[in-house]
Amino acid sequence: MVDDMRSMLIKDGIIQADRPLGRTFHYSRSPFEQILDGIGYLYSPEPQHLPLESISFAFYLIENGFSKHEILNIIRNPIMEFKTNHGEIIEENIFSYTTDDSYAAALSKYQTVKKE
Repeated sequence: MVDDMRSMLIKDGIIQADRPLGRTFHYSRSPFEQILDGIGYLYSPEPQHLPLESISFAFYLIENGFSKHEILNIIRNPIMEFKTNHGEIIEENIFSYTTDDSYAAALSKYQTVKKE
């Protein structure tokens, strides 16, 4: 999708073909990264940081029973142990572990975090 957007911007003459994608626009690679990016870089017109619940994946998590405190704890402590389908325990960074996942898939992966 991102490559298609870039191609359309080039076709319409908005950007040059040799311009790196990262210099054109930013996109989050995972739902949890969207929250990280949003709390650091998104502002309202006032300008103030946007409230956590206005970030779409954070809102999705809140709608699925998460507290704001729990969401911020995940973002501040992204290295976790996850239980795989085979019963193994792996240590991963939640941002990279959920890269390219849908909201439902990212939530499902988070729900496998090994509890102390």
